Amino acid sequence: MWPVINDKQRLDSHGQPGRGNVRVGDVGSLEPVNDSVWPTEEIETIGGCPMCAGTQRTLVHGALVDRIFFAAPGIWQLWRCDGCGAGYLDPRPDQASIGRAYSAYYTHDQALPEAPGAERLGVLARLKRAALNDFFNAHLGYRLRPALPFGRLAFALRPDKARDGAEMVRHLPAPHSGDRLLDVGCGSGGFLLLARDRLGYAVEGTELDTATAARAAARGITIHAAPLPGMGLPDRRYTQVTLNHVLEHVHDPISALREILSALVPGGRVWVQVPNLNGASHARFGADSRLLEPPRHLVMFTPDALQAALQTAGFVDVARLPVENPAPSLFAAGWLIASRVDAATADAPAPPPDIIAAGLDAKRRFSGVSDEAEVFTMIGFRPRDV
Repeated sequence: MWPVINDKQRLDSHGQPGRGNVRVGDVGSLEPVNDSVWPTEEIETIGGCPMCAGTQRTLVHGALVDRIFFAAPGIWQLWRCDGCGAGYLDPRPDQASIGRAYSAYYTHDQALPEAPGAERLGVLARLKRAALNDFFNAHLGYRLRPALPFGRLAFALRPDKARDGAEMVRHLPAPHSGDRLLDVGCGSGGFLLLARDRLGYAVEGTELDTATAARAAARGITIHAAPLPGMGLPDRRYTQVTLNHVLEHVHDPISALREILSALVPGGRVWVQVPNLNGASHARFGADSRLLEPPRHLVMFTPDALQAALQTAGFVDVARLPVENPAPSLFAAGWLIASRVDAATADAPAPPPDIIAAGLDAKRRFSGVSDEAEVFTMIGFRPRDV
């Protein structure tokens, strides 16, 4: 369970600092990142949970600010739905204005990987790749070459490596002829290059950042510049749809998932990874948790909340998959935010030993399938008779 933290910041009806009422000294440097606030006419108040429409809620954080990319002015409130357990911002930037919060987002500088072929790798790297190919062949049905004979045995001896290898390809099974994959929020297309050039999928992506999308398109990837929901994609087109840290950015997750359901072929699969409101770093750092990322993370999921959302949208056979827990990096980031240090600066200090140790301990304890992992992954399927 995460703590309910009262930040003692007096806010107006739009979640912005009221004139003369901001008591920054009570909470320790919770002022906005600049002197401006989000324009009142571009803020929407939703009054209830965007996941289940419940109106009974608890204030988790009353004064969140953007201390990660320093791009979004304003002070924001995070609520927890007493019904489904999801967290959500209310008030929040409306859909027409939210793009301003991404002016310094990391996708703007994201380099497109070269995805070298095996002939360009060193000897040890080629052996590791061949062993991984054998693992994919044995466990996911591929016929990748070159494959190291019995390379799969190395993964049998290291279950953590098997877990991480499957996560690397988003647990995708080998495609049949014509199987098409859509990656929603694909950035510069690094994962789509892997899925196309190594795994054999026909691939497409969606990306709203035009500069980033152009880098993916330059590598021959079809990119749709369309929001979610509202993509306007054909019905029954994709065998696989993946969303890697996308759904938390969406104003209406249920409508988004229903649209994805329609775009899948009967029996097609959606793969979703999101940050976890129950994550150990949130319990440790509260309003300074790197998981929260206000106001870009509009909805914060728990495993139960995402499972309910997928089922409400019409998905069946919903299941969680084991993943590595990135706790060390998120504990380090939480410490930097709490210390009011910009992690992007060249001279950012290293976290103290106790923070490093806590992150490593959380990774050890909460990797796999855990309610306190920093992130979690779920899949669901479109019913075959729909």
